[in-house]
Amino acid sequence: MAILAFRAGEAIQAGDAVYVDSSPFVYKGLGDTQEKSSVIGIAEDRGNIGDLIRINTDNICYKLTGFDVNEYLFLSFIQPGLVVDYATWESDLSSAAFNPYLTRVGRALSSTAVEVEINKPVSFVNPFV
Repeated sequence: MAILAFRAGEAIQAGDAVYVDSSPFVYKGLGDTQEKSSVIGIAEDRGNIGDLIRINTDNICYKLTGFDVNEYLFLSFIQPGLVVDYATWESDLSSAAFNPYLTRVGRALSSTAVEVEINKPVSFVNPFV
């Protein structure tokens, strides 16, 4: 169980999946590159550039809602910071002109609770490219 504090490198909303760059600030994750898809957790707070915010790296998160119980959740490659279910991730493939990264960020425990379980990003060959 870990909640860590980082400085925001951009405006972050509670519930955004974030990664750390070399600055080291946190930014919204996005599954279009390996760096941006290497998320460390889910933001517990919202903040602007330079604000100290808490990042949930391995704990139950109550900032994401609307998912089905036991559903695995993934980082979007369309919208920065967004966490989506696999059906949404897969349906977005046809609109991507690149090979995205698939990063599992957690599992829904209920419609209002997500267990943060960060996995390494996996390069995905987009059949629509």
